[in-house]
Amino acid sequence: MEEETKNDPTAIWIRKQIESASQEIVDLGVIENQITQSRPIWSIPGKVVLGQLRAADELTSFKWVICGEVRTDHIDSAAAVTPREALRYFSLKWQMDAGRYTDPEAAARLVRQAEELYEMSEADHLWPDTDGSI
Repeated sequence: MEEETKNDPTAIWIRKQIESASQEIVDLGVIENQITQSRPIWSIPGKVVLGQLRAADELTSFKWVICGEVRTDHIDSAAAVTPREALRYFSLKWQMDAGRYTDPEAAARLVRQAEELYEMSEADHLWPDTDGSI
């Protein structure tokens, strides 16, 4: 990491979010082996981070992970090719997940987050060129 970003509050927040999400995914047993690489791909600082995690034994596949001021979640790399597609996928997934909630307030909160993700995925100015590879 370059010295100038090492102490940058935004970079620190993003790094902490990815590290925390990585640990949560390992704790859940989603990735059984040690993570060899985790990195942020796209973010809105203070709101959401989209990243990629790769297990030590995986050469070509990875997990998309979303975290920040939203719930931490993950999907397989096969579900989305680009970061923008991954954000759309999480939006749809959360819409469907909300339908299984028994707590109406929690369901409404998840639907709001899903709608925010979709709006972010559609906002062209938020998407710099990236191929989403790890």
